[in-house]
Amino acid sequence: MRRVARPVSCLMIAGSLTGVLASCASTGNSTPAPGDPPVDRVVAVDQNGRSIHTTDTYTGTEAQLHASRASVIAALSQIYPDLGIPVGTLVSATGQIGNTNYRVPGHRLKTMQLSRLLECGQESVTGARADIDEVTINVLSTVKPAGDTASVVTTFVGASARPLGTSSDPVVCSSSGALERMINDRLVKALGGSSGNSQ
Repeated sequence: MRRVARPVSCLMIAGSLTGVLASCASTGNSTPAPGDPPVDRVVAVDQNGRSIHTTDTYTGTEAQLHASRASVIAALSQIYPDLGIPVGTLVSATGQIGNTNYRVPGHRLKTMQLSRLLECGQESVTGARADIDEVTINVLSTVKPAGDTASVVTTFVGASARPLGTSSDPVVCSSSGALERMINDRLVKALGGSSGNSQ
């Protein structure tokens, strides 16, 4: 089984906001996609005004299944809504299913707090930004045939967050890997196979 890259973080303290934020802070209007280059994010500012950055490299998680591509897509079309994610993307020809621009209501997917699934940084007073900001999530599974009766599915999760009621640039969030594991585990339970959750 191919080893799959998981979220990788390395922290560095920037001694001054001048120049560093201009070159390192990541903003944008979309969530990261599979194959994107590493993303540098400001995750917190300490009491002395120094920024803490993280660099994330992420390619998704993989599962190998004893089922055809059509069967996997059919299973995913039920798994996604069951986890609180409406299917907004379905391209049977390329084996892609998910939702690439879902604005999550109430800071939860069903009963799961978003801070269990995403790392969007911290606010010094109010806590995890994933639980207080407006979060847009990008969840996409790509299913590829592996022989006549098997498939490999790679699931990617990314997100962005911005303070409620503002038009400020969003910050990029990284995945904890929990949502991908839930999707893979449900697929394996439904169809048989193995979930690639190795680091």
